[in-house]
Amino acid sequence: VSSRDLNVAAVFLTARDHGVGAAMDSLQAIAKNDSTYWTEGHMIAHALGRYAIAANRHDPAVLSQCRPTFQAGCYHGVLEGYMAARPDVPPAKATALCTGLLTPGKSRFAASECAHGLGHGFAEGLGYDLMQSLRGCDAFADADLRGECHDGVFMENEVHGLGMPTMNVGDSAVSMHSHMMMHAAPTAERFRASDLAFPCDSVGTQYQPSCWAYQPLVIANL
Repeated sequence: VSSRDLNVAAVFLTARDHGVGAAMDSLQAIAKNDSTYWTEGHMIAHALGRYAIAANRHDPAVLSQCRPTFQAGCYHGVLEGYMAARPDVPPAKATALCTGLLTPGKSRFAASECAHGLGHGFAEGLGYDLMQSLRGCDAFADADLRGECHDGVFMENEVHGLGMPTMNVGDSAVSMHSHMMMHAAPTAERFRASDLAFPCDSVGTQYQPSCWAYQPLVIANL
């Protein structure tokens, strides 16, 4: 067992014993001493979010303990885990989790990252049904949050479809896995080598900016 394994395990022990907020602070402290943790920090924060929501019996109130560090991975993980466990939650109720983080005169960052994470969560919770997931995001009345949610759907679609690395909480802390192994198999063809514009050429114009933000990596991989 390497020191790196123990450091990551210690972060999860902190989450277990003191909450995810303390765990995020612990991860940041480790990264200050070893900059290589910044590379994997988003993935670890994602996993911490999933761990936290499961440990709190899928109570989304745990969102308030997340931190914006590591590209807000904690917010994303909490929403992914919540929607995976509660795919029947009405979109209006799910989006209210994020709008509840809006405070007049203060930064919208937490709400924006929550909306992005919810896009990931819709995609996973709805079995990677692209159009159903996007329609879930449409429950946001706020245009910016709606766009962030669309971004999350297309990012999750890309991560899942291309099999990019992530961390499963139930596995070895240093094991790298892909979303292809998690929770749900794709329900439809994600991408087409014969049509490099797909799925962006098959969705409505309101969704295309978000789709094209992630499509270059798809094209490069194909």
